[in-house]
Amino acid sequence: MRLLAATALLLLCTTVTACSADTEEGGGPVATHTALDGSTYNSVDVEFASGSVPLLADAMVLVDEALAREVSPDTRALAEQVRDGRGPEIEQLVTFLGDWGEEVPETARDHANAEHGDPTEDPAPGPTADPAYERQWAAEMTEKLEKVLTLAERQVADGADEDATALAEQMKVNLAELVELLESA
Repeated sequence: MRLLAATALLLLCTTVTACSADTEEGGGPVATHTALDGSTYNSVDVEFASGSVPLLADAMVLVDEALAREVSPDTRALAEQVRDGRGPEIEQLVTFLGDWGEEVPETARDHANAEHGDPTEDPAPGPTADPAYERQWAAEMTEKLEKVLTLAERQVADGADEDATALAEQMKVNLAELVELLESA
């Protein structure tokens, strides 16, 4: 009878642990899934990709806004650096989500979700750069990129997909450098 009770208790503990492992951050192993192509991924991989896509798309909207204005050469160079690096990252993240059979989140750059501007908004500034706008732009960009950096750090620590983790490692280096440049702007 004791053996039966011990076995039941062990089975119950194992079941409770297995059910909660995928939901606890840092609380044990994360359940893995097999993608259509045979690769493995987990909820951390999905969180990294689906969380990064809208943040990076928001960053690209900020880039579009900055490049449509008269800004200092330093701000223009930063905006172009963001544009050139983040576009390929978004494409790769969307590919991961598709390979895993996961939904690609809607973003501000989707036609249906794009902000087309409020006709009551103040018009864009004239031909001179606006230092206050540039400081605000840098602060907003830094905030978005730091959130992606946090997702990338968790991916490196707990992700299962090797390609997503390699991208996250690359993004950690690139985004940390970019955030440093934005903070010094």
